[in-house]
Amino acid sequence: MHVSGSGKSFSSRFSDEYSKWMPDAFLFAVLLTFLTMILAYLLTDSGTTKIFDGWLTGYGWLMKFGFQVAWLMVMALTLVNAPMVHRGITAFAKQVGSPSVAYAAVFIVSGIVCWLNVYAGVVIASIFARTVAEEVEGTHFPMIAGAAYSGFITWHNGLSSSVALVINTPGNKFEKLMGGMVSTDLTVFSSMNITVSIALLVVIGIVFYVMAPRDGAAIRGIRDYMPTAAPSTKGDIDKAQIGKDGNAGEPTKDEQAASGFSLASLLEENPVLGRIFGILVFGYIVYVFATLGFGKALNLNNLGFAIFGLGLLAYRSPMAYMRAFAKYAGGCAGVLIQFPMFGGIMGIMIKAGLATVITDWFVSFSTGTTFPLYSFLSAGLVNVFIPSGGAQWAAQAPVCIPAAQALNASSAKVAMSIAYGDAWTNMIQPFWMLMYAPVLLAGTKLKVRDLMGYCFFTFIVSGIIFALGLLLF
Repeated sequence: MHVSGSGKSFSSRFSDEYSKWMPDAFLFAVLLTFLTMILAYLLTDSGTTKIFDGWLTGYGWLMKFGFQVAWLMVMALTLVNAPMVHRGITAFAKQVGSPSVAYAAVFIVSGIVCWLNVYAGVVIASIFARTVAEEVEGTHFPMIAGAAYSGFITWHNGLSSSVALVINTPGNKFEKLMGGMVSTDLTVFSSMNITVSIALLVVIGIVFYVMAPRDGAAIRGIRDYMPTAAPSTKGDIDKAQIGKDGNAGEPTKDEQAASGFSLASLLEENPVLGRIFGILVFGYIVYVFATLGFGKALNLNNLGFAIFGLGLLAYRSPMAYMRAFAKYAGGCAGVLIQFPMFGGIMGIMIKAGLATVITDWFVSFSTGTTFPLYSFLSAGLVNVFIPSGGAQWAAQAPVCIPAAQALNASSAKVAMSIAYGDAWTNMIQPFWMLMYAPVLLAGTKLKVRDLMGYCFFTFIVSGIIFALGLLLF
């Protein structure tokens, strides 16, 4: 829908201006590659060969991860658009009463689920935000999308924090450096981190509520970003592809009659085969979770396998599932091409020693009191170039932890400061937005840069909250 208005809210005007300066996510990766190469030449003693070797080596680092993310996102979108699933999600989204509440609710839901588990959180947040945008009248879609991505700010101080989990794992390569394993009681469940996490949810939730466009402001709903030929039905389901049983992608009886009988068609459209296979897939993954425990079993592969099994159960036949999957696969182009590109940037940063140079500079003027804050700021800067939390920790820990010990600063607190910095600048770095886009932006013309302006407010507010937490505890 489109709500006309003579003016725009401050947040909308800011977001529009921000998008004029923020390049497309693909071009951002290209420009960042050039910048990283130039900085490596200027700030390190690495030659051309070493820099380019790091680039090529790093290019493959995120290849597997990129495929896993794309696979997971397409299966999630396929599942959510099964009519029976979409009806349930729609009923839940309708409980959100007004646009102002919608922006805050989307952020808070996204923040909570990302704190609980980053990969499941991205899927749930994307689905919830997309459905709220469709069901709550008068919502500004770019702001809804910005609120959904802003919830990602909580992931690295949550239960799936890569830094906190690594240093609490027996035999990890940082155990000697840290002086032993570091319990999550000192990281994720510390009073500092719990306070910071709650403050992020409450304060930024209020910010999104206050930023909501008021009466008279121009608002563009999700349908305004649909191509003119797009179907008007909710859930992005084409009615022409829905048979009388209400399953997306099913051929109609007339189409079946016209094609005549064939054994292949009988098997392809058979509801029994797909559901037996779905039961096997989902039943086995339930067994895996029961055997390993929820925390250990919840990873990209197992989550994707579970969604695959549910998807097979939600569609009437194997080919109905396949047709729906093929329909949404194109939305993952950004993930498949840009994840390896950022892997190349990471390779230059680490192999050429640029991450170490940046970290050393912050260490040079730190004290025991200020070091956690400066390690947070250094992590925020390094994260622009190394958006992988695990890779960033591997690059910065060898410098930051000995410095913390020399300055009598808490190693656990410094570890969390690096986690905070990694999450912080994700709000101005579009890399992780690529995980949301295949579901959240599917079938729309909304560009990533059109929503990042709203995330800049999250960047400012969260930076203050992180800094205060590190200084006051």
